[in-house]
Amino acid sequence: MSDRPELLPAFAQLEEALKKNWRLGQNMVLCWSPHEAGVLALIVPHYFLGNLTASAHARGDAEGMEQFVRGVIGTSRLKSDEELFAIAQRLQVSTTFIKLDTPFKDDQALQLADQIIRRYGLGFVESRAVVLFDIAEFSLHAPFEQASQLNSLSYSMNSAYHQVRATRHRRKLCQDDHWGRLLCMESRHRCLPGPGPPHFFTSCVD
Repeated sequence: MSDRPELLPAFAQLEEALKKNWRLGQNMVLCWSPHEAGVLALIVPHYFLGNLTASAHARGDAEGMEQFVRGVIGTSRLKSDEELFAIAQRLQVSTTFIKLDTPFKDDQALQLADQIIRRYGLGFVESRAVVLFDIAEFSLHAPFEQASQLNSLSYSMNSAYHQVRATRHRRKLCQDDHWGRLLCMESRHRCLPGPGPPHFFTSCVD
């Protein structure tokens, strides 16, 4: 992005809008397309894909729906207008418009914007596994239902962290000459780094 300093304000504006729609993990971006005044995106609740594939399984169409979703999130999130509206129609969701002062037009700007948007969505890879303990019967669920559970956990962790900060449950902020600001919990000997909020992102694996 340093190669396009003139677009930095637009990227910052896009990131701010995505954070508001993301809501600490309550929602996620499936895909998007450029618009003459900004971008159009498909933004759904974090549990959407799990419910979608569970419903498809009940209808006997689980494999077809999972393949369709993998095609959406397993490639670039950047779609043409026709592709975006076709996906929206298939999933029965509406598009969200994000207005930008400087819309993205050339290929490089679009690819850079896609890198930002991917961080607020769900990823799919063929060759990575996940193990999660302490969620009952996690391994018995279909992949996208597992992803919904992970996203729910991620959202809960992000929300809890921000609530702790907002309600002043922190004991104190202490200054360390070498490490900067530290978030001290319980005692001076048990400190967590605290320059910025940790955000937890999850990806769907099969």
